[in-house]
Amino acid sequence: MKFRKLISLGVVSAMVSTMASSVFAVEDITDSNNKVGKLLPFVIEGTSNTLKTVGKSDLVQSETINGTTFTNFIKLTGSNTDSRKIYFGISNDALFGTGTSSTKPKNQKVILAPTNGAIKKTASGEFSNRGVTVETKKEKVITATGEYSGAYCVLVKFTNTSSSDQYSAWDITLTGADGSSSQTFKLVTVANAMDATDVSKAEVDVTEDGYREYADNTALKNGAIVTVAELKAMLGQGSYKFTGSTGVDILSSVSQATLNEGRATYNVTLGTDAVLNSRYNAEGTGKVFKLSIPFFKNENRKINIDCDNQKVIDLFGTDLADKLVNGTTRRLYVYPINASGYETLAKASANDGIINTDEVISATVSDSKIVFDMKKGVTDVMISTKEIDTTKLPAVAGVSVSEEATTTTSGAENEIVAPVISEEATADSTTSSSAPVLVSEETEKAPVVNAPALEEAPAATNAGQQNTGANDVVVLAIALAVISMAAAGVVASKKF
Repeated sequence: MKFRKLISLGVVSAMVSTMASSVFAVEDITDSNNKVGKLLPFVIEGTSNTLKTVGKSDLVQSETINGTTFTNFIKLTGSNTDSRKIYFGISNDALFGTGTSSTKPKNQKVILAPTNGAIKKTASGEFSNRGVTVETKKEKVITATGEYSGAYCVLVKFTNTSSSDQYSAWDITLTGADGSSSQTFKLVTVANAMDATDVSKAEVDVTEDGYREYADNTALKNGAIVTVAELKAMLGQGSYKFTGSTGVDILSSVSQATLNEGRATYNVTLGTDAVLNSRYNAEGTGKVFKLSIPFFKNENRKINIDCDNQKVIDLFGTDLADKLVNGTTRRLYVYPINASGYETLAKASANDGIINTDEVISATVSDSKIVFDMKKGVTDVMISTKEIDTTKLPAVAGVSVSEEATTTTSGAENEIVAPVISEEATADSTTSSSAPVLVSEETEKAPVVNAPALEEAPAATNAGQQNTGANDVVVLAIALAVISMAAAGVVASKKF
């Protein structure tokens, strides 16, 4: 077979020449038109990734911190759960990173870095480096010219939960594309102390709904700490509402079991899961989501997912979110997840393993909120827009499952309905159990949603091609179908 010459040698030569000319320099970066100064840091606060409005971050000329004097350095100060991202460049639109014209916006200037070893952090030895975590990485950022995914940065998360300030000092070294030129920045962090005796966030009045809003309903980010002193103050004081910044609110009281564990870390993750979607939404006629809440795991919690929250809308998609807000969809199904089920499925076990269909929870929708109970001990659940029928799951070759294993119980005795956080919503939820299920097998295929990735990816599996819920009859039917296809001259190949 002959291959056509797609690129001439002249074009290749020009491309190589262009790449070779994009060299990192410590003092100056020179292009065909301008000569500009050395790199500077640009700091973004919180979870934002937009650099369009971030001005130049001047280096601190000289300051004494906890007895040590630093000069010409980056200083970051924050309290527990705060975060910062530091990018580097000659401007907020000419950044240190990797990529070619195909991976960066038009007119985006890039101070070229190597693909490996471009940015490193080293403890510089002045402090014990407590109260923060520091990570070097390559991340997406939005500049004036568009979205650029190849910028190198430093991610700093403040984690200090002690009653005294904590300090850290690091050398951040950037190495250019030529592999030899480099530039080092000194990074110093001051993590503010937490007052371990302050219980003002817990000492709040009861609302008309009968709950106490922790921290006066301040939206909590993942990593927020509820101190032991606060837990003691909440013990025996009824239910508290913990409002999440991602649209998931938790209502719970505090028992001695939670207090005995010590301080609690607020942590909620709502997103998609490739294994769950492949197995329980193989037909693409609904949607499934994974919700992880290790927070207050020793308590019976009431969960409210706010469908008016923009992060929830981005995850669910506007079509589903609108149906939930407008009351078109009034019920979803929540299944506790067995964490070891991922491995079970990967090994093609006869036990379905991942979700517990015997303990399905009927989640009602009222006042634009998805409402359900999460029993103590349960930390992970799958939320589905339709009830799962294990007899219709994709088959796994050679696996036989008993009739008991394919039975789905979803009777009224298993349905748990949690109240919504408002008087009106509570009234709605008391009657919503009789509302018809409007999500059916005929539901149109949901649009693709760009959802946030999970913090921890599940173990790799061939979940889309495996099954742990088919009985002997299903397996036999599949075998007969394959034989019939082979007889007809149809050849199918699938790797399990």
